Amino acid sequence: MGVLFVLLAILACAGLAVLFFGSLVAMLASLGNRKWLWFLAIVFTIPLASTFYSTRLSGDQRWVLKMLVVGWLMLVPFSILLLVILVDNNFVIPIAPLEVNGSG
Repeated sequence: MGVLFVLLAILACAGLAVLFFGSLVAMLASLGNRKWLWFLAIVFTIPLASTFYSTRLSGDQRWVLKMLVVGWLMLVPFSILLLVILVDNNFVIPIAPLEVNGSG
């Protein structure tokens, strides 16, 4: 159970990293396109506004939306699974402490 928990946590953190990197790119795209209100919205509501703004992008900038969707698809399910594991274990992280065999 502990290995599964750690693996899910790593994947959720990777999804969060992809999501925030996509938000940063969307923020830069809004600056480049001179969309100042979108820029401010992205600054204050980082992943939400950047996802909505990236649906308005076209052409070569469309990959930003793909990055944000991948980030959401990694973050949400793995976070839900982590929460289910935590609730099942009474909010105790299910990682066993290392046992050290003392000699002597």
